[in-house]
Amino acid sequence: MKKKNGFTLVELLAILIILGIIAVITVPIISKILKDARINTLIDSSYGYVRAVDKLYYSKSLNDEDIVEDGIYTVSELKALGVSVDGREPSEGWVELEESEVVAFSIKIGDYVITKYRNEGIIVEKSDTVALTENEKMIVSLIGITNQTDGARYLTGLKTIYYNPETANVCTEMDYDNNNDKLGLTGCLEWFLYSAKGEYANMILDHHINAGCTIAACKWADSNNSSGPVIALSNLDLLTSSWATGTPKVPNMYGSNGEEITPQIVPLSANDNKYSIDYTGYKARLITKEEVERIAVANNNNTPSKLYSNFPYYQNGYNGYWTSSPYSNAEAWYVRGGDGRLNTQWVKPDAVQITVGLRPVITVPVGDVLE
Repeated sequence: MKKKNGFTLVELLAILIILGIIAVITVPIISKILKDARINTLIDSSYGYVRAVDKLYYSKSLNDEDIVEDGIYTVSELKALGVSVDGREPSEGWVELEESEVVAFSIKIGDYVITKYRNEGIIVEKSDTVALTENEKMIVSLIGITNQTDGARYLTGLKTIYYNPETANVCTEMDYDNNNDKLGLTGCLEWFLYSAKGEYANMILDHHINAGCTIAACKWADSNNSSGPVIALSNLDLLTSSWATGTPKVPNMYGSNGEEITPQIVPLSANDNKYSIDYTGYKARLITKEEVERIAVANNNNTPSKLYSNFPYYQNGYNGYWTSSPYSNAEAWYVRGGDGRLNTQWVKPDAVQITVGLRPVITVPVGDVLE
């Protein structure tokens, strides 16, 4: 009788068990090898990009071209300046330059973000967004920001900052009488920091700068809002002309480098009433309706009292300050005194006594106010 060739069921099961054990042991090892290889490739690509940035920095210096100054630059900005790499280029991110070298960066390559902070090791993680900059990390740790909208972070509570707009420096305490001197425009003034984006923060003054103004000075526009707050902005420009605060920026329209996308459309949509505001040359701006709403959201849907305190009450009941946002062709939004609610007001002076004031917003580098 011939002996049959082949494996018995028990032998096959034993082989399968052995193969399974080998797979359990080897697959994680192979996966780790592949993952480590991928991470090392990403790290090499990131350092290749850093070398390309350094090369641009030195080449411009040696050739007496416009020197790339210290600061934080986005990937798109660096590409425009001439940074190019042979390998994989990052799709987004930022790089910080200081004293002729890259000191920190966070860039996205494919589905991964590679981040390197000062005096820290490199981190590679799968993420949809690049990491916060050092200043953004500082903001979060110092203030505790609860929400993020359109790239801007809004504060839980408003942080009081004493700041001199004429010297663009932080000071120790306000040096004007906030009870009697409602037109305080110079010296150490009290501001409320309410949002930050990238390396820049937005602050609103604690009082009107045109309190008790005439009808003409309090107007929002000439006859309707089809061209935006023409009169309000003209008076704002006139009253803040001595300030050294630089061009103000609207949160949803500028990047981490602070460069504004122009023309600035305010608001994003409002009953088909769209208009452009070019803040070039201005030292301050008006807050937007959307910002007021987001401040409230960040504070449990309540408007912080600092946004509606310390401005005058008028006998006819109108007491508040303009936003830059229209409501209809003949009305605009303003922040109402007493409760900080958003309300609408007729912009033409022939229908009602207008006593809505101006409360300037300025944009300052985060590092200047949070050190």
